[in-house]
Amino acid sequence: MYRSLIAIVLIMMSAANSFADQSNLSQSVAIFGGMFAESSFPGDANIPLGGELEPNFNFGAIYHRDFLELGTGFFVGGEIGGAIRTGDGEPVSGELFTGAAIRYKGIGIGPLVVAPRMTVGFSLVSHTIGIETRRADSAGTEGRLLVYLGPELSFSLKQNPETEFFYRTHHRSGLLKTFENMSGGHNAHTFGIRKKF
Repeated sequence: MYRSLIAIVLIMMSAANSFADQSNLSQSVAIFGGMFAESSFPGDANIPLGGELEPNFNFGAIYHRDFLELGTGFFVGGEIGGAIRTGDGEPVSGELFTGAAIRYKGIGIGPLVVAPRMTVGFSLVSHTIGIETRRADSAGTEGRLLVYLGPELSFSLKQNPETEFFYRTHHRSGLLKTFENMSGGHNAHTFGIRKKF
C-alpha cells in the first residue's frame, strides 16, 4: 500500500512536467494549523470549529502544482503535504498526504476573491491519535493509511491574488470500510495561508 502512495506522488510529478508550458498554471506553498474534532463528515466537520473539539492539534505544510487548465476557470493539479499531529497526553504523530486537486479561479465579491478547492487522495500517519485511535481499535486495525479529502474555501484580495487565506477540512476516512476496515477516521478544522507563484 505504501509503495502505491509513493508511485502516485511520482506520477503526479511527472504529469506536472508534461503540462508545465501552459501559461496560466501556477504552483503554491501553504502552511496551516488547526484543531481536531469528534465531528462527522459531511456535517459539523465542514463548519469552521463545528462539533465537539478535541484537545489535539494539526500543523503542516502543502505544496501544490497545477497540471492542466480546463478553460472554464477550473484547474486540475496535485498536492503533497506533511503534518504534525499532537495534543493533550498524545504522542506526536506524523502525517504524509497527497492527492489530485481541482480548484476554481474564484469569484469576485467586492474587494475579495473567493475560491473553492477540493483534494482527493491518501493519507499515511505514523500512528493515530484522539478519536481516530478509538475508531481504529474498534475496527481491529492500526488505521495508518486512509483516504484523504480536503474541501477548502480560500479568500484573497483582488489587488493581491497570489496570497490566499483559507479554511480546509482535513479529513481522513476509511471510505465505508474500504481501507483499514474503518468507516470514519479523523477531521481537523484547519486555517492557513498560501503563496502562489
